[in-house]
Amino acid sequence: MNSYDSELLKPIYTLDSEATNQVVFVQDLVEEVSRATSLVAIYENIKLDIMSNIPTDLQVECIPSQINKIISNLIFNSIYAIGKNANNWIKLHVNAVAGHVYFSVVDSGNGLCPDSISKLLFPFLGTGAPSSGFGYYLSRKIAESHGGKLEYIKGCKNTVFCLKLPII
Repeated sequence: MNSYDSELLKPIYTLDSEATNQVVFVQDLVEEVSRATSLVAIYENIKLDIMSNIPTDLQVECIPSQINKIISNLIFNSIYAIGKNANNWIKLHVNAVAGHVYFSVVDSGNGLCPDSISKLLFPFLGTGAPSSGFGYYLSRKIAESHGGKLEYIKGCKNTVFCLKLPII
């Protein structure tokens, strides 16, 4: 992380001054995200499916509140982007492959336009009102600080974002 990023993110990283890395079960992270997002999806008339295909003893080292915020933010962004419609859906796929766990948020949208994709790389360049353009940027930096990666997956039929974290 460069010095600009460090200064920009310092207030956010220090919001929870007692937050430290912990070894946590991935299943616990998934359950917490489900609790945090399910009611909003129901209220917005969007079907939310959590599809976890991982061993129950799978663990990662992270600051759980930060990882939960990344995944929840992706789901809330999907809810906002696809809008209220009984035919709309969001899926959280959780898979473990080659020493990493992948949290993929897929929604019934048609993906991002090229202009929106380029805006993801920079803070304060939102993809549309009321976006501040800071959530994805911050989430990507937090993922990187955990030895992971957050990316938009281009070329898919639907909108797909994926968080990759190393398994311990």
